[in-house]
Amino acid sequence: MTTTDERFREVFNRVERLIEERYGLPVVITDVTDPFTGDLDGSQILVDYDLEAEEALFILVHLFGHTVQWNVSARDRELGLLEVKNATEELLSQLARYEQEAARYSLQLFHDADVHDLDQWLANFAACDVAYLIHFYRTGEKRPFRSFWSDTSASRSELMSCVTLTCTGQGKPDWSFVTSLVARLIQHPMTAPSFEAVGRHLTFLAICEDRGSSSPGLSPATVICCR
Repeated sequence: MTTTDERFREVFNRVERLIEERYGLPVVITDVTDPFTGDLDGSQILVDYDLEAEEALFILVHLFGHTVQWNVSARDRELGLLEVKNATEELLSQLARYEQEAARYSLQLFHDADVHDLDQWLANFAACDVAYLIHFYRTGEKRPFRSFWSDTSASRSELMSCVTLTCTGQGKPDWSFVTSLVARLIQHPMTAPSFEAVGRHLTFLAICEDRGSSSPGLSPATVICCR
């Protein structure tokens, strides 16, 4: 069934409220400098005002995913800010992983907002985005974005499994420690202490169906997104 513009706008508004109210992360609708359609700095998300509802929704949730990454991984911040030239296959693999992981956070954000009808759409859009970017990094050619689109290019399970984190055997998380850092990690992304330590502390928290060690009132995935 085709998703309507009305549904995309409805979900955008719901997710925007969740991002701002739960995570304290401002979403700004503005004139983003061409050729970009959105931007982030780790403390706010910019979405261009002149986008179709579908593209605006993807930009919003995808940049939320990157914001989480920037707040917990110095390496991901480096990848996000990197000017890619003459990329090796190893670097392209890292960039693909970076984009796929952002899509995983986007998917969990949907579910935290009680949006469950756009999983396949997100998987398809994310796969198209990765294919477009990797082709551009390899060749320098900017083909039309939708030329990489396939309605069967990826499944929800593939989106989840390709970047699922696993338990490192470090034991159960100290949830009080995690929640005490939430505000600082979002509001002061470049000055909050010990990004890598926090990342290692939570490496086993997967955005998946397993809620075996969830904290009171929060799923492990939600806590990751909070950071």
